[in-house]
Amino acid sequence: MADRIDPQRFSRRDLIRLGSGALLVTATLTACTSEGSPGAAQASKSAAPPANRPLESPMLAEQVKAGKLPPLAGRLPEVADRLVVDGPEGLGTYGGTYRGGCLGEGDDPWLERLIGYEPMLRVDPTMKTSMPGAFKEIAANADGTEYTIHMRKGMRWSDGQPFTADDVMFAIEDVYLNDEVTATGPPPLLLANGKPAKAEKVDDLTVKITFAEPKGDFLDNCRGAIWWSVNFGFFPRHYLKDFHPKYNKDYKKDMKERGSVSSFLTGRTGSSGGTTLSGRPCTRGSSPTR
Repeated sequence: MADRIDPQRFSRRDLIRLGSGALLVTATLTACTSEGSPGAAQASKSAAPPANRPLESPMLAEQVKAGKLPPLAGRLPEVADRLVVDGPEGLGTYGGTYRGGCLGEGDDPWLERLIGYEPMLRVDPTMKTSMPGAFKEIAANADGTEYTIHMRKGMRWSDGQPFTADDVMFAIEDVYLNDEVTATGPPPLLLANGKPAKAEKVDDLTVKITFAEPKGDFLDNCRGAIWWSVNFGFFPRHYLKDFHPKYNKDYKKDMKERGSVSSFLTGRTGSSGGTTLSGRPCTRGSSPTR
């Protein structure tokens, strides 16, 4: 069922929901596992796929062949900026079944991390080191007061629009630091001893965030991977500005007319209560890839 937005209760959560129709195209090549036991992803029972296997799902390859999608190379960042993450068994195979369950609304983070994993930075398996995620790098100065975000050249939203510094600036200035949108005030990630950070667009792929005092936990807190985490890659400016009071005085009217949004995944419930999920055409490069 499509989500509906109440224009009288417009909030940052509404912007997140409205923006869910345009997810990021990054560069990770991932795949699903094969059929498994309840609550766990099982190792594939088939032989390892050939090294020269297609790097996108058959579903998307068919759309490319039919002229409905650009070739894969045109939907991914430049080669030097792609992030390729191999699973324990390599890239794996497409399709299969993952068995799990949600006991209630608060039991969904495991599913979000599985099908919508897009943190600004990732963490290594030992939980000690920050690694590139949606952003190529976030570099800190010596005293931890400045953090420079380096973005991936050619990275796109799922509708094909470029993901640039303008989107990051929109997230910081027009969402998180905007009292009308975030009524609870700036999130802790953008505060140092109660003082809000300042953001500066350096160029189309670089944003500098400056704090009045050292912010030593900034990098660690850029690794959130669920929908309520602070994430500068959640808000496609080219779409959401139409629903923002700063850019559209009739945003309440437009939200009533266009406030119905589809989710990243289309789902249909099976006879046993399961759900079949399929990615949008432009997701993360493979299945779903980034």
